[in-house]
Amino acid sequence: MIEKNHPKLFFLDKEKAAIPIDGICNVWINQWWIVCPERGLTFYKQGPDGAPQCNTDRRVTEMIQKSQYPWATIEKVPIAYKRSTVAYE
Repeated sequence: MIEKNHPKLFFLDKEKAAIPIDGICNVWINQWWIVCPERGLTFYKQGPDGAPQCNTDRRVTEMIQKSQYPWATIEKVPIAYKRSTVAYE
């Protein structure tokens, strides 16, 4: 189990994530997300942009949520944007 205050986690507000971003960004469409009720969409700090804790298959997300994030909920999010920290030339 990963506690919600674990230093390897970060979160993205759901309402802000729904607003399109100009420039280079990551976009997730119709994904089942692990959601912290107080903080939003869940990411694990891995790589330059983090690993989104979502999947197109609800069953996969449920399995991860039950084993790693019992304090979270699961929600289908139509679209989510996050600015990329990776610079492309």
